[in-house]
Amino acid sequence: MSFPRPPRLARWVLKLRVSGALGDAIAGDLAERFHRDRLRGGRFAARSRYWREVLSPSLSEVQDQARRLDPSPGAPVRSTRREAIMTSILRDIRYAFRVLAKSPGFTAIAIVSLALGIGPNTAIFSMVNATLLRGPDGENPETLLDAYNLGDEGTWYFSSFWVVEEMREGTGSVFDGVAAWVANQAAVEEDGVARPVLYELVTGNYFDVLGIRAGQGRFFAPEEDLTPGTHPVAVVSHPYWETRLGSDPTAVGSELRVNGRPYTIIGVAPEDFTGKALPGVQTDMWLPYNMYPHLLPGQPSSGNLGITARLAEGTEIGTALSAVDALSTRIDAERKARGSEDDFVLRAFPWSDMYLHPSMDKPMVAIAALLVVVVALVLLVACINLAGFLLARATDRRREVAMRLALGATRQDIVRQLLTESVLLGLAGGALGLGLGIWTARMLTGIDLPIPLPLTVDVGLDPAVLAFTAGASLLAGLAFGITPALQASRSPVATVLRDEGLSVSGSRRKITLRGGLVVAQLAVSVVLLVGAGLFIQSLRAATALDPGFDTGPATIVQVSGGASGYESVDEFLPVLRQAMQGIEARPEITSVAATGRMPLELGVWVDFFDVPGVPAPEGRDDHRIELTPVSPQYFPTMDISILEGRGFEVQDRQDAPPVAVVSQALARQFWPGESAVGRTLIPTDDPDNPLTIIGVAEDVKIWSLEEPPRPYIYRPFEQRPSTYVRVVARGSMPPERLGQLVSDEFWRVDPQMFLPEVQTMEDHLAYTLFLPRMGASLIGGFALLALVLSVIGLYGVVSFGVARRTREMGVRISLGATGGEVMRMVVGNGLKLAAFGAILGVFGAVAVSRLVGDYLIGISALDPLTLIGVPSALLLVAAVAAYLPALRASRVNPIEALRSD
Repeated sequence: MSFPRPPRLARWVLKLRVSGALGDAIAGDLAERFHRDRLRGGRFAARSRYWREVLSPSLSEVQDQARRLDPSPGAPVRSTRREAIMTSILRDIRYAFRVLAKSPGFTAIAIVSLALGIGPNTAIFSMVNATLLRGPDGENPETLLDAYNLGDEGTWYFSSFWVVEEMREGTGSVFDGVAAWVANQAAVEEDGVARPVLYELVTGNYFDVLGIRAGQGRFFAPEEDLTPGTHPVAVVSHPYWETRLGSDPTAVGSELRVNGRPYTIIGVAPEDFTGKALPGVQTDMWLPYNMYPHLLPGQPSSGNLGITARLAEGTEIGTALSAVDALSTRIDAERKARGSEDDFVLRAFPWSDMYLHPSMDKPMVAIAALLVVVVALVLLVACINLAGFLLARATDRRREVAMRLALGATRQDIVRQLLTESVLLGLAGGALGLGLGIWTARMLTGIDLPIPLPLTVDVGLDPAVLAFTAGASLLAGLAFGITPALQASRSPVATVLRDEGLSVSGSRRKITLRGGLVVAQLAVSVVLLVGAGLFIQSLRAATALDPGFDTGPATIVQVSGGASGYESVDEFLPVLRQAMQGIEARPEITSVAATGRMPLELGVWVDFFDVPGVPAPEGRDDHRIELTPVSPQYFPTMDISILEGRGFEVQDRQDAPPVAVVSQALARQFWPGESAVGRTLIPTDDPDNPLTIIGVAEDVKIWSLEEPPRPYIYRPFEQRPSTYVRVVARGSMPPERLGQLVSDEFWRVDPQMFLPEVQTMEDHLAYTLFLPRMGASLIGGFALLALVLSVIGLYGVVSFGVARRTREMGVRISLGATGGEVMRMVVGNGLKLAAFGAILGVFGAVAVSRLVGDYLIGISALDPLTLIGVPSALLLVAAVAAYLPALRASRVNPIEALRSD
């Protein structure tokens, strides 16, 4: 058999003796082709005699490799093909490792770039997974549901104990059990020092309903939750047993002093149970619900209860929801029949339909979605960088690709090999990003929150986090490696091997593609930077808002009389008076006051009133108005002006006529255009003692800085006392030292006085500024990272363009162009890309601005200063990024440039 003589170019290529990684790749390609042809019985096996003569002895080695793919002539074709595929994949992987190892600089930059994109995604996903996606504690959570009461403004609230009893009795056999719980803080004596703990008061069936089994000891017996104050027993959490009890095996049966009272430890909860108190916060111990009067004497115990129920076996969720709805309708009808106008609405929510809380889920999911979108955009920028790197590398490897194509490799082989390299880069970037992400997540969860409780969110490795990172890495390698691989496989073989370089049109196409990638990067960066700018502007606006009281240096000391062992308010008041007198007598103190609740504090204190001449809101029997008790010096200490009438005085004691000071908003709402002084408010729970309004105070922010003026009532502390009080002090020394001084005075009066928290006014306001501050920090950090990656991409594409146009630069300079003209041309090209990216980014930012609008304070989501300032700053940075390659281009030696490829 004779064969046509191959073209001269092919003969020239085949006569090359190749070695190293390229030689291995060529030999591997030929071996695979020999093997495939043998399986098909095609003509390439016959032609191999000619190629063997030309390439001897290289082809003998190739055929040896082909034979090794199928050593047994009679092997099944399917098995042989499978082995051939596996061998091909392994060869591609080995070759990819060798190629990447020969370019350590490129490999390191690509991996780090991807890690910087994957790391934030892993961090945010691990936090979202830990707080929203991970299954709740408890056995068979799909059979559990929580019940809530509908309150004002469509908000779902915790309920009362009588509702628990109604659910137990009024829903028949729908539920196996209905449990209740309420969280609070207490003081536990350890080595003579009172330390704060978070505890839950729970009904005796709490652990049974949740399906939790004791790690050590036992849980509560039914008789331990039947009568008030009779069974001082406690179950402690596993972390508390480890850290505070030193993993003592004899802890069960030992005694704790909680709020100055002895409690016996009867059990330790399992290691992974955190309780129901707060998402992401570990409960320290659980106590029987009926021990409430023992722990906090004189305080009501029937409200603010969480309700959890478990379905009876064989009961459908729909049946249970209908039963709760029917119970709610019946209770509402009975209340209306007794003359009540209050609407009663009780609803049950399956755990499978909730993340945290019915009223918290929507904002929490929205914040999580916003963060996920932000970090996904960062990853997009990093992946676009990877695509740009691979495009540039494909250009540098065009000779290798052309040679492999000339020797028989198919375009599919080339694409597969290059995709293998990009996937390896993606996986390496994912491995590094995984470590970076876990570190970032732990750093974020370690941030001091403006609440006195540490977060215990588990952001460690779990299958979901590993699967997410692996998926993101593979997707990055495949999705953004395919275009460079396809571009490389289309290299013009003859042109490349004649050393004629790329055609002008081909070069321009690749440069245009890289330019388009840079435009996309910059557009995404503008979107992120605009978001960061909006949060920064929002933080500034929030800081500048007037909350209605003096936010200057002050100390705030929380005092818990109930946790200090006082059985009643009457026992605690003389001690509080003595401590306050001692503080006022200190020369360092300029002003001090006591209050039941600080403005802009978590929590709410509400009473119900009838207002003569003012009908109650529709669907209610009375007016629900927030209030706080305060001492006489509260208004001067907080610098809240009394606009009409007077403030409180020392004579406004318990035995004096009941009085009140109201906010300006309340006066306007109830008596518009008239004086509120002298009017009365009638407490619905004590109608025989109406309150006489003696003054109108300036409005202050109660819940948040952006809220409208809110009706509010102030009562004299002596007339509405509490065993839990906040002491606000201002003086001539730093707030931290003032806090110590106030604490020392309380401990002088009672060495066992429990002070749950001592903070400055700045610390107190941190809660209100937490969201805008975190938004500015997180989104600002991610946006800055995206900008750095984009600038690297812009620098790379401009540098690549300069390198590919070296000869052109030489020609221009030899024909009389000055260095400044060349520099302006190069910088101009870079700025064009930046301008396109900035314009697209502004349009994108406007389109997605509604995602952040609800979280901004004092500014619009279309803030013109941000929308103009961010693109302007980007153009300035882009000009700097393009300057260095432009400077190099302006210094090109025309003689050397004309001699170059």
